[in-house]
Amino acid sequence: MTNEIASIISEPQISTTTSRRFNSSLESLFSWQITASSHFNEELESLANKLTHINSIRTVSKYMIILIGLPATGKSTISKHLIEYLKDADTTSNIRCQTFNAGDVRREEKSLDLTRDKTEDIFDPINSDRKEEFAKTAFNEAICSLKNDNCDIGIFDATNSTKQRRKYLFKELRAFNHNTHSKFSISPIVMHITCSNMKFVRYNVHQKAFNADYFDKQYESSIRDFAKRLNQYYTQFIPYTVGEFDHMHSNSSYDSHHGIFYFHIANAGSTETSNIIKYSNIASQETKKLITALNYFTVNYAIMFGKQYISKVKNFSRFPKIINSNHYNLCKTIKELSRLKLLNRVIDDDYIKKLPRFQEINNITEQLLHN
Repeated sequence: MTNEIASIISEPQISTTTSRRFNSSLESLFSWQITASSHFNEELESLANKLTHINSIRTVSKYMIILIGLPATGKSTISKHLIEYLKDADTTSNIRCQTFNAGDVRREEKSLDLTRDKTEDIFDPINSDRKEEFAKTAFNEAICSLKNDNCDIGIFDATNSTKQRRKYLFKELRAFNHNTHSKFSISPIVMHITCSNMKFVRYNVHQKAFNADYFDKQYESSIRDFAKRLNQYYTQFIPYTVGEFDHMHSNSSYDSHHGIFYFHIANAGSTETSNIIKYSNIASQETKKLITALNYFTVNYAIMFGKQYISKVKNFSRFPKIINSNHYNLCKTIKELSRLKLLNRVIDDDYIKKLPRFQEINNITEQLLHN
């Protein structure tokens, strides 16, 4: 009996020991779960803080204004006016702008030589690769300046005349925005400049004869060389259309920048155009203020800046009549009159009409308004 009793009594002891072990294991299990849960919560909180930090940075966007347009349409002049306007406007006066010109990069490497040798003519289509390198250098300088917070808006001043070039630019911007190490997002803004007014084109070509490429060359040589250059650009230019914008928009990640925007100025603002504004889901109030300002600038460009330019063109075209009416000193203006006659011979109406796809390229407004 004693042994049976002892046996009966000992069983609970074993059971108690097993229970203690089980409870100990259970406590250990719960302890691990609590600890794991604690670590998970900490990691989750850390991730949330990182995401919040990233989002707070992303709300401070940088902007790349990509100019599109042929030579002698007014791109560089309009970009200067844009910087002036943004600086004077109350809502954008604190925005820092910087221009990155592909032509300046080319001139830094080598001054322009007037040559008939195709292999030496940088603007001949067979040398397009060399021209692309200059453009990429200027574009990369713009991205670096934005990345290093040296400016808020980078204006990429180049013709950007082919789909291949434009595809490259937007691809680079997407890569920058998807890079987790990027401190800012860069929102692309297309500013398309076109000119179908023949008097404007002629006046702009005249002005080109005094720019950094031709300032040390004879007027006739400069005009003829630029006329050849303009024709070469027209043979390569692919118009930017709504279809291309929509394609860019559909391939864009809306959580990586503040939107995609398109603005168009035609004939110094004297022709009706259409703008396209697509905000992303993280667009900030600062972005919306800037885009509102850009929209106002393009819609009212003719009133703010264009009228001065148009007045100059009118006076330039009426120059012979002004001379005949003795409003000018004849001795002083003989040289100018000679230049005007030469210009009208080289850049006449037939030359402009024969530029490849002149109407198609410069009547892009019609395509935009009817899409």
